[in-house]
Amino acid sequence: MKKGLSAKQIKAIDQYMIESIGMPSLVLMERAALATVDAILKDFEFNSALILCGTGNNGGDGVAVGRLLHQAGKAVTITLVGDPEHASEETTAQLKMVRNLNVRCINSLEDSWPDDSDTLIVDALFGIGLDREVEDPYLEVIRRVNNGTFRTVSIDVPSGLSADTGSVFGDAIKADKTYSIGFWKNGFSNEESGTYTGEIRLLDIGYPSLSELTRIIDQEENNGEQI
Repeated sequence: MKKGLSAKQIKAIDQYMIESIGMPSLVLMERAALATVDAILKDFEFNSALILCGTGNNGGDGVAVGRLLHQAGKAVTITLVGDPEHASEETTAQLKMVRNLNVRCINSLEDSWPDDSDTLIVDALFGIGLDREVEDPYLEVIRRVNNGTFRTVSIDVPSGLSADTGSVFGDAIKADKTYSIGFWKNGFSNEESGTYTGEIRLLDIGYPSLSELTRIIDQEENNGEQI
C-alpha cells in the first residue's frame, strides 16, 4: 500500500507552497485542473460533461476543469451546489472566468440532469476538508448520481468520503475513477473506500518530492502546527 498523507498534512503543504514558495493558490488550482483534464481526455470518450461543484476550493478545481473541457470542445454544464455567496475566493474567480467564456452555468439541477449514456459526471462537491455528515442539497445530488448509470470521476477524493479514514459521511459518490491530486490519501488504505473511489490515479502537479517535504509533514504529524 502506498504511503498516504492526512488532510492536515496536505493542507500544510499547500500553505507552504503558497506562503514560502510564493505559488498563488490559483496557480495550484490551475495545475490540478490541467492534470485532471489531461487524465480525463485520455481515459474517457464523451461529448458532454456535467461538473458538480461545491463552494470550496475543490469546487474551484471543478470549475477550472469545466473551463478547460469547454476549451477542448466538449459540451460542458457547470453547476454550483450551495450558496455562491459562500464560495471561496478562488472558486469565485474561477466562476468569473467561465462566465466570461460563456460556459453554461446553472444553479439548479432540477430540470438539467443529462442522459446517462454520453455524459461524464465530474464530482467536485467536497475535497479533503470534509469532516461532517453530508446534508441536502449535496446528499440529494450524490444519491442522484449513484442511482444513475453515469460514468463518474471524482477530483482528489469522492465527495462524502473521509480522506483520512476512508469512512463515509452518510453517503458518497461512487466514482469510476478518482484523480488524487499530488498525494495518496490515508483513507485510501481502507479497503471499503474502494467501493467509492473506483480506480485511483495519482496526478503529479509539481509539488516537491515527499523527501523534500519531510519537515512539513513531520511537524504536522507531531504537533499539528502548520508552516
